[in-house]
Amino acid sequence: MTDTIVRQRCVALTFPPTGSVSDLLSGLPPNQVLSPRERQLGPRSGSPASWAGRLAAKAAVLAVLGVPVPAGPSPPSAELPWVNVEILPDGDGLCAEPSTCRRSHRPAATSHPPVAGLLGAGERLAVSISHSAVTALALAARVATVECGGAREAVDGAR
Repeated sequence: MTDTIVRQRCVALTFPPTGSVSDLLSGLPPNQVLSPRERQLGPRSGSPASWAGRLAAKAAVLAVLGVPVPAGPSPPSAELPWVNVEILPDGDGLCAEPSTCRRSHRPAATSHPPVAGLLGAGERLAVSISHSAVTALALAARVATVECGGAREAVDGAR
């Protein structure tokens, strides 16, 4: 068995260094963009740069799933199913509760219906986030675990 990237997308989001999470949401209510678990993270989950990274990751996940996302850095819009994609600290076993931990945890992407139905059988999401003082960058990938040999052609043909 091996992991194969089926599709990947990268999204950059620029933001003012003195901005707030509310500024990043472009006037949308938090419950239209952030899942209940993301909202629970609240201010303890980092700077506006960290939140911009989370939003860029959501956009990258939507794009990799085939949901049309505007090109270039853009704020959230009500037309996209933002709340159906969660970007949370990975529960990788380092901490009992990574969402309340102060240490850095890699991000984990989870999709919920109807967005979850866009993943193929055996596929999962992988995401990476980076940010500077004014730009957040996220890469999302659809990853399929396939058997070596004949199954690889089926995955390659799906790109």
